[in-house]
Amino acid sequence: MLSPKIVRPVHVMHAALALGAGAWLAPSSARAAVALAGDLEFDAPSHSDVDTALAFGVRLGWQLHLPLIVFTPEVGYHHAAFGDDITLNRGFVGVRLGIGEAFRIGAFGHIGVGHAAFHFTDDQDITDASYDVGGFLDFTLLPLLDLGVHAGYGRLKAGEGGEPVEWVPVGAHVTLVF
Repeated sequence: MLSPKIVRPVHVMHAALALGAGAWLAPSSARAAVALAGDLEFDAPSHSDVDTALAFGVRLGWQLHLPLIVFTPEVGYHHAAFGDDITLNRGFVGVRLGIGEAFRIGAFGHIGVGHAAFHFTDDQDITDASYDVGGFLDFTLLPLLDLGVHAGYGRLKAGEGGEPVEWVPVGAHVTLVF
């Protein structure tokens, strides 16, 4: 004969805590806001002997925040100086997609136009299509402030017969949400 399961007060308390934490971490409804972000990173060249670059970027986007999902179309600018060898400037459009609330994991991708100025050779400067892809981990410190880290891969095409500029960015970012 089967015996009935006993529901203990401890189980009820655990269930109530789990529901309360889920309600606290999940937004109550969808909302949209302007997101202004700044990136600071090290860009390591992936196929050349130039120095690692200290780089920065700025992004402006429209953040759509659904329960547990954040979607942000954005435009931005990226600058990297690979020592005295190459200076890279890029403008781009793209998107970020994150999953989570207090802690958010996600992916990003951008396409745009970039310009690389070469200082160490007689190579022609490059102005061509560029892209980057990668992932991020964010922590929402306050509803208006996200702190995070990111890593990825970027590339500036080099036209016909030229060597592309490729880099691996690793850095941190801050996002203000208005």
